[in-house]
Amino acid sequence: MFSTGPFECCERSEKAFVSALMQMHVCGVSIWKVAKVTEELCGHRFSASTVSRIDAKLDVGLKQFAERSLEGPFPHLILDARYEKV
Repeated sequence: MFSTGPFECCERSEKAFVSALMQMHVCGVSIWKVAKVTEELCGHRFSASTVSRIDAKLDVGLKQFAERSLEGPFPHLILDARYEKV
């Protein structure tokens, strides 16, 4: 019987890694810099096209989020504070 159990920890690590790549993209890091960072972290160079494909997954999610319908009440609380050292 084949079991993928031993690989589950690697799957979580891969998801975290891809999430970090997407976060760099959101923060405005260039694709070339992301590729360089991944090379330094993993010891493996990812091509700019690979990084672009990963980022494309993020673009789909962002588009869905931006185009979602907003219906119903949205209760909110606005706080404004100022700190002054006395």
